[in-house]
Amino acid sequence: MGTLGIAVATLGILATPYSLVPAPAVLLSPAELLLPGLLCLPHSARGPPRTPPGPPKPEAKTIVPAPAPTPPGPQEVDAKVLKRQQRMIKNRESACQSRRRRKEYVQGLEERLRQALADNDRLRRENGLLRRRLDALLGQAAFRVL
Repeated sequence: MGTLGIAVATLGILATPYSLVPAPAVLLSPAELLLPGLLCLPHSARGPPRTPPGPPKPEAKTIVPAPAPTPPGPQEVDAKVLKRQQRMIKNRESACQSRRRRKEYVQGLEERLRQALADNDRLRRENGLLRRRLDALLGQAAFRVL
């Protein structure tokens, strides 16, 4: 029994996977009525108010189960379970495709980064070579002017 079953059982209803069966009425003392999760009504709430002939006596109270929705039929439950399973399978496949696309995207970014770093390194070396050539040419031109 899951959390729902526990919550329903505390309300005086016995829960099974496919049906809710009302539990028998139980008489509780006033001290027991302070337990959380119980819906209790005094006996007088079910009929006209009575005036006792003597000193007031503590009334015994009956646990009244909360109204339960009509349980769905077995075919409705099976259809819901089937739809849920299909949705879960579809979601799992979609998540797998999303992870694959993200992995491909990250790999593409990594490849672009490697290519940009290689181009940057090549261009730095080429720039250094051209600067040395320029310095050499300027040095030769300075000697010719003199």
